[in-house]
Amino acid sequence: MSRAALNCVKIATPALTIGGIQSATPSPGIEERIRRTGGVVDPTVSHIIRQQPRIDFTTLHLATVLAALGINGTECTTAETYWNLKANYGTRAAGANHEKVALAKAFAIPRTLQFDRREDASLAMSLRAMSADGSCPLSHSPSVSLPGGEDVTEVFTVAKLVLTIAASPITFEIDDGSLDFGIAERMEGVGVYDTECWIESRAPVIAINTPNVSHFATITVAGCQSTAGVLWLRKREAYGTHYADNTAKHLKISWYDSQVIARDISGSDAIQLPVEVRPLYNGTNPILTIAVDQAIT
Repeated sequence: MSRAALNCVKIATPALTIGGIQSATPSPGIEERIRRTGGVVDPTVSHIIRQQPRIDFTTLHLATVLAALGINGTECTTAETYWNLKANYGTRAAGANHEKVALAKAFAIPRTLQFDRREDASLAMSLRAMSADGSCPLSHSPSVSLPGGEDVTEVFTVAKLVLTIAASPITFEIDDGSLDFGIAERMEGVGVYDTECWIESRAPVIAINTPNVSHFATITVAGCQSTAGVLWLRKREAYGTHYADNTAKHLKISWYDSQVIARDISGSDAIQLPVEVRPLYNGTNPILTIAVDQAIT
């Protein structure tokens, strides 16, 4: 795909169009074997023993994607990725001169949420191709029109982190940070292509840099327990600044028990305190809960 960029992703089930795409890395995932025998110096035979195609990309559409994928990811059928071809000596090619790579089945997985108070938050995710019957799960169409759906319709930035420590809610201002969903999946198949997949483990981590170095006294050098936590992402208003806290348009990610640890304090002029929050499963509630269209409290 020369001079091409990922334009949008359209998934039939669950019905989902993903736009606002910032970057993409497609990989054919080929694992080959090259053999030489009989003391011959040069290889004489090669073959593919496994192929795990995937497309990793980042999007600004946090609420739309996380509402559909949740914290576990989800099975997708007919995931079509459209690639915007640039015209030679021009801008975007016109008409049916773009490309489409379709995945008959896929495991859509949220990877990492990146946020910075000066930037727009983004979500990195993966589409891992799955085969229904052992045949190649990918198809390529070299001459298609773009379907639409690439426009940016939602943008968020970080608002705050609130942790309940020793029965008191404490608000952490955030300069920047990330939420790693911590999903480790396993893919298996009897042939070249994977036909089964599942999550082996999940260990989410929220990592932030806060200018409130005084919070170190609360967290202590040994870390501490938090019995509730909320990460708030504030929605930006088109052609404006951002929606007011009491407007039900924001993104809320919450959890119950967690371990809170302070890392090495860094900086010279502007000192920052790095804080890591590791949610724990309490035997009852989901390890993370995502709620869209929320008012910030």
